[in-house]
Amino acid sequence: MRLLWIVILCLCVGLVGAEDDRLPMLWGSLDWSSDGRFIAVTTDKGVHIHDGEDLSLYKVLTDTLTTAIKWSNDGLRLAFASKVGAGVTVWDLASEEETHLTLPGVHEPVQISSIQWSPESESVAVAFEQEVQIHDLERSTVHSRQSFEAFRRLGLPQIDWRPGGTEILSGPFVNGLAITHRYTGMLIDFIWNMNPGNSPFRWSPDGNMIAAGGDPVSVWRVKPGHPYNEWGEIGGELINRLDYEPGRLQGLSWHPNASKIAFVFTHAESGYPPKRDFSRDGALIWDISTHRTILIPGVFLIDLFYHTDKVIEWSPDGSKLAALSSDGRIVIWEDHTFQVVAEYGGYFSILDF
Repeated sequence: MRLLWIVILCLCVGLVGAEDDRLPMLWGSLDWSSDGRFIAVTTDKGVHIHDGEDLSLYKVLTDTLTTAIKWSNDGLRLAFASKVGAGVTVWDLASEEETHLTLPGVHEPVQISSIQWSPESESVAVAFEQEVQIHDLERSTVHSRQSFEAFRRLGLPQIDWRPGGTEILSGPFVNGLAITHRYTGMLIDFIWNMNPGNSPFRWSPDGNMIAAGGDPVSVWRVKPGHPYNEWGEIGGELINRLDYEPGRLQGLSWHPNASKIAFVFTHAESGYPPKRDFSRDGALIWDISTHRTILIPGVFLIDLFYHTDKVIEWSPDGSKLAALSSDGRIVIWEDHTFQVVAEYGGYFSILDF
């Protein structure tokens, strides 16, 4: 039933897409700039950049479906990928100039599913199909090309750069997540038995832990100083896990102080239009030290997005939380009260279908 509904919706949106006045549709990725001034989202009509305070629309980049976005850690550039083309575009916030990064060995359009910046904002990691490429923007060269072919990948490839480090986390794979070196591409470690499924994963802001979605959600402490290119008995210590009622967690975002994690929760009985009962869905906040959870109603997701690893994000200072919703809204809550402080509803809503 779910698959049938998604196919019907995609076909109808595609048909309606010929009309110039159709609202753009959110496409599963949201990212704050490092200074909190802007929020960028992917849509089927380009990258939309919103004000980080009131969510007013600031700028639109390109007019094609975009599949991945990421602000640089210095907040000066935004990298994004569209469904058409075989590369990544880097947009400069100050000059508004664009630089196109081509992918060596790729001669036709590919679906880029994840983009990450190095801690010093000098390199960009690009994940697509069976490969990760690391591009040096200063030298206009490619550091390394890392293949996924040795692993059984689940869904679209995702990557996350270790804060302040040289390691790149990639997956999800059948048996866990891989940690590789940015320059050599060599395998440093493999986190076994994390049961991530086709779910998001993230390094903690301090780079000492890894959280992986799935059922249950797991938090692992990574062993410090693990030797390069050696396989340990296990690549980390399981320190916490979250079992939740039947449903699905989408997105995964650490609070900047690494005390809690946010998801968007879709209850198993929410159903699909025309049922439209999303009363038990919302943003789920998990405090990993007290193990308490808080559900904030008001947003929901259906499985339409290409990938949903970044549908919810804390602001860089941790004072606010932003999320996407399938009814065409972006919502921002205040961290302590979880009161809505900003909302933008200018996108295609599934409830209007």
